[in-house]
Amino acid sequence: MIFRIGLLAFAALLAAPSALACSCLCTTTGEKTDWVAEATYIFTGSVLSVEKHGDPLEGGYETIRMSVSKLAKGAPVSIINLRSPISSGGSCGVGFRKGDTHNTIAFLESDGHLWVGQCSQYCARNAGAFKSLQGDQ
Repeated sequence: MIFRIGLLAFAALLAAPSALACSCLCTTTGEKTDWVAEATYIFTGSVLSVEKHGDPLEGGYETIRMSVSKLAKGAPVSIINLRSPISSGGSCGVGFRKGDTHNTIAFLESDGHLWVGQCSQYCARNAGAFKSLQGDQ
């Protein structure tokens, strides 16, 4: 009987891996430590579109087009285009879906594009980077 209960519990763990594991580790090793100072943009915006490019296992990314409703940092814009790695699951950050509204932090990277990641959203929120937008989403 105990073996059956253990087997059922193990099966339940396998059925919902994304709810159990959070792959975002907000450490200072190799990651941004001062989220506000290093950010290019901090804003509240609505997702207008999301387009996938490539395979998540081969460096694929999404292009996220957002309308900016409130700007805390960055040059004034009404529409912004971001790139984000395609998630392969197990993330504790946010996913960008058309129609959603998010407080967002974006960084200009060496490839010349503004990038946002699910983990950067999560870590920046935990570090208080969205306080100036009032109403952390």
